[in-house]
Amino acid sequence: MGIKLLRVSYALITIVSQKRSQAGRRCYVDRVAELARIPARELAQYRQRNEIPVRSALYFGVPAGFAIGFANTGVDYMLVGAGIFAICAVLGLVHLIRNYPRGINAAREEYREGDYPTIAYIAPLIPIAAPLAMAPLSAAGLVPEVELAPPIAGVLSGAWWACGLPLGLWAVFSQSFRIGRRRINKILEKDPLEGVTEARLELADAHVDTLTALIAAGAVQGNTVSAKALSTFMQVDLDLVCENLDELAQAGLVKLDRIALRSAPKDWKNTVTPTGVRCLYQLGKR
Repeated sequence: MGIKLLRVSYALITIVSQKRSQAGRRCYVDRVAELARIPARELAQYRQRNEIPVRSALYFGVPAGFAIGFANTGVDYMLVGAGIFAICAVLGLVHLIRNYPRGINAAREEYREGDYPTIAYIAPLIPIAAPLAMAPLSAAGLVPEVELAPPIAGVLSGAWWACGLPLGLWAVFSQSFRIGRRRINKILEKDPLEGVTEARLELADAHVDTLTALIAAGAVQGNTVSAKALSTFMQVDLDLVCENLDELAQAGLVKLDRIALRSAPKDWKNTVTPTGVRCLYQLGKR
């Protein structure tokens, strides 16, 4: 009887763990699916390969942030804490290096309206405007001078850095994709069926890996990735990648810039066209 109970318990634990892992994968795919239903599973796989994992960024960024915050206080016992956090940050850095992304990002060939959110234009002015706005208040004595105890100052400063470092790492490696995503959303705001034909849909379906890899790298509507970089990113033979890109370019799903008549195929620059985006969108709706 006891053995049967153990077997049943083990089976239940296995089922629950499988359900949790499936739910985690679905959660990640659902977050990626906000990209206007472009085939989410393939896109999620390429993004995981190309961007820093959130876990790795946190393992390094959080202890490194608190190490900086504690060290800034200059107090002996806080420096001890900073040393402990620094050791943890080194261990996190090892984990980050072991999971370092490929970092294949599209070259910014052209800039378009809407590539960045409004806050991106305002944020650089905040460090300049804030002191200027506070200076009259401080001169009038309306801003009290507060001196925090070293532990509180260290924790607050560390928390600031612990949030900023992982966020910065994530932003650097995902910037090209986020710019491409904004361009995709603008394309689909107009007419999601323009230029979509059955032949193009079949071709996009046959080469969905190539198209989603370009999108994961941010190569959308003008921003480009070379065929060699795409081959490395996809882990596919260069000749096969060039053949697929040429076929997609003939159908108008990809714009292929050969630079010069005698340029090697590995140097070709590639970007997904608006028609290619619309075809992927329609595939995602099927």
